[in-house]
Amino acid sequence: MRSRRSRPRSAPGEPPALTLALALLCLSPAAAQAQAPVTLAAFDPLIAELQAVVAAADAPGLLALLAPAADVAAAREFAHEALRPGISRAVVASRFA
Repeated sequence: MRSRRSRPRSAPGEPPALTLALALLCLSPAAAQAQAPVTLAAFDPLIAELQAVVAAADAPGLLALLAPAADVAAAREFAHEALRPGISRAVVASRFA
């Protein structure tokens, strides 16, 4: 039979330790300095670069926009399939669900 470890219990009338820790975390100065909300306009420079890459069928340009942790092989495959010379019209737009 397995032994069960008992967790320390709070005294009656005292908040559980986890609740107290979370309350302190929420009240800390670091939590108060939350990031400003991101707007669609913040993505305008990236959207402009993507539109130029698509219009020029510039696969190396697309790869240059990738984040360091991106799957480069998948991006190369996408560029090979999607970026074709002679594209007459392409739309690149930001969208949040």
